[in-house]
Amino acid sequence: MRTSDQVDKLFAAIVKAQGELKNPPKDKTANTGKFSYSYSDLATVLDMSKATLAKNGLGVISMTVLKDTVYSLHTRIIHASGQWIEGEFPVPGGNSQEAGKACSYGRRYNFCGGFNIMGETDTDAAGDGAKPSTKAADKPAEKPAAPIARPCVVVEVKQGEGAVHFVRLKNDKGEVDATITNKGVLKAAQEALLNKHSCTAKLQRAGDRVMLLGLIPEEEPANV
Repeated sequence: MRTSDQVDKLFAAIVKAQGELKNPPKDKTANTGKFSYSYSDLATVLDMSKATLAKNGLGVISMTVLKDTVYSLHTRIIHASGQWIEGEFPVPGGNSQEAGKACSYGRRYNFCGGFNIMGETDTDAAGDGAKPSTKAADKPAEKPAAPIARPCVVVEVKQGEGAVHFVRLKNDKGEVDATITNKGVLKAAQEALLNKHSCTAKLQRAGDRVMLLGLIPEEEPANV
């Protein structure tokens, strides 16, 4: 997270806007095949918020930034005084359609977080052990999925801007893109890629993302 040198006017306006904004209606339903959840699409969130933001001298800008072949979505909340605060959301690799979906999700996720409103049922903890739900909005959030250990090979490591990095792993079932937020895990992934050793990866699903929590290299060269 980054801010302008001064934020007093900005924060005062955000606090006032948060007191006036309401959670948007969750009139859309998504089904992952393992669980379903209700959410507000980006258009609904923006339509319900624009008047309040304008009234308090606030605006939001979202742009994709490319650095070292890695895309990220930057969302900046701006104030009429020129003060601002900015957050970043990683955009996973894939084709243009997948990247576009990730950007739309990131815009909604960053916006709702910045103004403390809920744009969807809390399902970030749902993972492999989640059960399908026909009325997700009426049920409590699922418990966090337990981390799993998988043998794999590191085929690509991308160091992102700030504290979020990316890794591509390969196992006998295919390839998996994961996010790294720990410097020690990043270093382990870079060494495994350099030495071409097979590894045991500790993975955990967090919403639409897979997190790499740990990586234990083996002594033998990779042959996956």
